[in-house]
Amino acid sequence: MEGLRQKCKCNVLAIAIQHNDTKVLESLPNIDFILKDNIDFVVQLEKENNGNAIAQFILGYCYDQGIVFEKDLSKGVYYYKLAADQNDPSGQNNLGYCYEEGHGVEQDLSKAVYYYKLAADQNDSSGQNNLGHCYDEGIGIEQDLSMAVYYYKLAADQNNANGQNNLGLCYKHGYGIEKDLLKAAYYFKLASDQGIIKAKNRLKSLQTNKDFQDLLLSKYMLLLQEVNELKKENLELRLRPPNIGGPEYEEAKERFINHEMEILFGFYYFLLGFKWRNTHSSNQTCGIYNHSCK
Repeated sequence: MEGLRQKCKCNVLAIAIQHNDTKVLESLPNIDFILKDNIDFVVQLEKENNGNAIAQFILGYCYDQGIVFEKDLSKGVYYYKLAADQNDPSGQNNLGYCYEEGHGVEQDLSKAVYYYKLAADQNDSSGQNNLGHCYDEGIGIEQDLSMAVYYYKLAADQNNANGQNNLGLCYKHGYGIEKDLLKAAYYFKLASDQGIIKAKNRLKSLQTNKDFQDLLLSKYMLLLQEVNELKKENLELRLRPPNIGGPEYEEAKERFINHEMEILFGFYYFLLGFKWRNTHSSNQTCGIYNHSCK
């Protein structure tokens, strides 16, 4: 593979293939552009992939989308299957999608769930989100909203934008979990910042929801009370001899600021129309199929 690697203009892509590492592949922001910019490399890759799972996934995606090669869904499925059989989570996830949609293969919903589960069990966020979608809609498996929430949460915790949007919807309506408009807004905001239009629209809708505003402001007043208590505690600590109670206070203050202030004050400022500082970045991978709720 070393000689083949030298033909690749994208070092990250070459490293992902050489080390058979899906996580490296996920760091690529626009795989479509990169593949189109490496036509000779991709063509040669089909001849010299040597059973490399990442290479097989890439070839499957190229045939699936008609990038470099003429579009051929059956060949896309063929290469996804080769990658999936080598336990590549991206290949498993995309193969699951093909079975779910009848995309280049006869539709088989039970197989879709099977391959999504294989990917999800490898901590693949797209597989987790898609498996959550199957539980949510009862696709290929008995509907179970609590299991849908479980898998959406796993995906959302890995910054999967569709998982965040879907989890927000569950919190908004109380699907499979206790209704919580603040958490719904939190996850919609995360997804919206990664370009999910549905999440952005749902967030705008919540912003004008009176129940949400009342809840938000009540939380804000509680926060003000806690802030005042912390200020009082801080003053008391300053009057004590050095090192008495200091570490405990600093730990409590850090926990409070990092959790409550970041989230709840963020909601409050958003309600007032200010820009909320966002520290999350997307690790969504081009080429990976992800379901978003209606």
